This record gives sequence, C-alpha cells and structure tokens, in this order.
Amino acid sequence: MSVSSITLAHHLWMSCLQIARERECAAEGARRLTTERAAQGVEVVEALQEEMYAAMVAVSAAAHAIDGLYGEIRQFIPLPQGLQEAWTKQRTSRPDRIFETLKIGCKLGPRTHRWPPEFKALYKLRDPAVHHVVKHQATVPHPSRVGVDVSYEMGAYSLEAATRSLDLALDVAVTVIRNAKTPNLASWASTMAHVPAALQEGRSRPCDELVR
Repeated sequence: MSVSSITLAHHLWMSCLQIARERECAAEGARRLTTERAAQGVEVVEALQEEMYAAMVAVSAAAHAIDGLYGEIRQFIPLPQGLQEAWTKQRTSRPDRIFETLKIGCKLGPRTHRWPPEFKALYKLRDPAVHHVVKHQATVPHPSRVGVDVSYEMGAYSLEAATRSLDLALDVAVTVIRNAKTPNLASWASTMAHVPAALQEGRSRPCDELVR
C-alpha cells in the first residue's frame, strides 16, 4: 500500500513584507516616543536606537521581499539569449538583474524610470546592514528634527527609510501581479490575483494591531 505525501510551499516574500510593515510600525512608535521625550526635555537616545533597530529590519525585509519574489518568478520570464552571460561578464549587481528581469516580464510604464534610483537607494541601505564595515563619518541631524546630531547609520536607518523601502517592495509585488506581460508570468499572476488587495489591506491596518 503506497502512502501519498503532502507537499506545501510558502511564499516567504509575503512574510518579509509583513515583517517590514511590523517594523515600520515599531519605528513609528519609537519616533513618537522621541518627539514626546524631546518636548519634555528628557533623554532620547534609547528611543532613537529603537527606531534605528526597527528601521534596519524593515529595510532588510523589504529588500528580501523583492529578492524572494524575483526568486519565485524568474523561471516564468524568458531572458534574451546571451543576457545571463553578459551579466556575469559585466558583474551586474543582483538588484540590477532583478530590475532588468522585471522590465522584461512586466509592463512597468513610468516605473521603468522611477524604479532604478529607488532600487539603488534601497540596496544602498540594505547592503551595509548585511555586510557592515565600521567607518567613522561626520554626524548628521536626525530626521526626527528634534535637534540631535547622530551617527550616519542612526540617521540613515530611520522611519522614513523604513517607509520608503516598504513602499517600493509593495509596489514591486503589486505591479508584478497586476502588470505581468510574458505568458507564463501572466499565468502565475492569475493565481495570485487576490494578493494585491490583501497586501494593501495589511498596510492599512493600524500599527497597534501589528507591533509585537
């Protein structure tokens, strides 16, 4: 008697989007605490650190979401002959490969010009967080505008960075599903037609329901 096995798969990129949203909310809460404490003349360092920690995770999770989505769909997007070899020869970065693949597989419209600098900005934050090298740099004003100068890292990994990163990752996911162009990708997208609304609903949920 044969025993059939049950197989399951998980769209990890969706989990990364959820993590990014939760950490964006945590950064928002830390920013609120910073503002309140600054108004009271109380030390704000701890709240600034909490914002940085949350933003670091949000930025990384947003980049992982894009990367994970790319890993799931690239099999459905045929690349022109020789492109892979050219990428290898030119040492094309992974985010550039992701963007070029999405451009082939999807109708991007204005995103064709908007996404490249946004991808660059995202990975400019994500890569140093993953492959960090200690580097002394001039201090910068914290984006909270509470009159505190902080390290470059604490200024870079902020609520604003978390929001920009998540905005891009969500835009990529929704665009891929709704604007798929190549036949196999369009077929995959048809099975995911319910996802954009779910993602947008998750983004609109109050932070109090999401922060753990």
